[in-house]
Amino acid sequence: MKKNNKFTKILCTIGPASDNRKIIKKMYQNGMNGVRINTAHGDFEGYQKIIDTVRSVIDVPIVLDIKGPEVRIRLPYKLFINKNTQFKIYASSHKTEPYFSFNIIKDISEKDKILIDDGKYICKIIKKAKDFVIVRSKRNIELIPNKSINIPERALSLPSLSEKDIEAIRFAQKNNIEYIALSFVRDKNDLINLREKLAGAEIKIIAKIENRQGVENIDEILENCAGVMIARGDLGVELSVKKIPRIQKEIITKCNNVGKISIVATQILESMVSNPTPTRAEVSDITNAILDGADCLMLSQETAVGDFPVECVKQMSEIANETEKYVRLKHIKINKNNISENISLAAANLAKKLSVKKIICMTRSGYTAKNIVKHRVNKPVIAIVPNKQIQKQLMLCYSITPFVYYNDSWDYSMLEIIKQLLKDKILEKKGDILFTTGRHSKESKRTTTIEVHNIKDLSDYMGLPA
Repeated sequence: MKKNNKFTKILCTIGPASDNRKIIKKMYQNGMNGVRINTAHGDFEGYQKIIDTVRSVIDVPIVLDIKGPEVRIRLPYKLFINKNTQFKIYASSHKTEPYFSFNIIKDISEKDKILIDDGKYICKIIKKAKDFVIVRSKRNIELIPNKSINIPERALSLPSLSEKDIEAIRFAQKNNIEYIALSFVRDKNDLINLREKLAGAEIKIIAKIENRQGVENIDEILENCAGVMIARGDLGVELSVKKIPRIQKEIITKCNNVGKISIVATQILESMVSNPTPTRAEVSDITNAILDGADCLMLSQETAVGDFPVECVKQMSEIANETEKYVRLKHIKINKNNISENISLAAANLAKKLSVKKIICMTRSGYTAKNIVKHRVNKPVIAIVPNKQIQKQLMLCYSITPFVYYNDSWDYSMLEIIKQLLKDKILEKKGDILFTTGRHSKESKRTTTIEVHNIKDLSDYMGLPA
């Protein structure tokens, strides 16, 4: 299937609006690079159906989003509450009244504010008892089951993983999922705990940054994950919404500096849930995220329940294609004693100065390819990797297109790789390419070689037909 060739990656949440082969195929053809399954809604039978449907049509990474230490409001049905009317929220399961998904009574106090549904409703705690709190809102409330709960300024003593999260982890292992996104990451311990539960599985972790602790501990979080998702919905509730643009830019920059994936999420194209075209503000938001250095943009309800899932992907791809013309080489500080980082910087600079068509990178883990693209050289990077899992994990990285062409034979001939790329029509017989590898090195994260070649010269040298 023909696929959009932009550099910025698009991650789409699959739900009722998109959970069929025809829509998924069209979304892929218009630029979708990966799919997300949100375990805050639905059940494992439904998640399995999504996985089976996706994998029957396309070969892209799947991100399983688990709830982590978050609180939601539970109730058996919708509940309408008039403004200034007091109502109870119980500490634990209740048959007829609203209750918290975790018992947080001990962590909150009278006069605290409880924000419901991403801050849509602001309630004040009037009274606190042992098993419930009494709250009141100054506006009418429509309580819907499973909506989010935030208590700004309070650090809640929640377990990093719920029972359903642990079940989801086993589910991810069984299905060879590429990524798990952990919600409400507070510090490195949440990630270490998740990694222990994964028990050696080759599943990468994405840390969702959506609370004050996550922002404050971003450096240690980045050291313990493959990338982060800047989840602006809950983050804008936990912190002042005015701070979110600055925080987003700072986190993207930190991700670029260390070669980790950055995903921007929430309200990317929210108007397109019910409209066929984006607002000017949404286009500006997407453009700025790409110029700041985001690897990936994520669509949530736009593709899960919206009226125009395919059009959303198409619009985002077109915005990305236009914006990427103006992405410039980033000047990132590197470790002067790290050979691979120096080689990667030299490769980025050479590719820019020599106007090579493509960069071809042999990489065992994806480390070198990510080190090159973090400089935003803005050239297509073809990553040659040893297995399918690494291939699909790299599909969420800016400008990287990965292929499996060898089985961990590190001295595999460059000429054989070029021949295969020409055969598969990934390369054309014109222009120059830059090739990097860890030739003659047993270190899994050491790049030692840069070569620049004219593709036609290589083709003639190998005696390939014109």
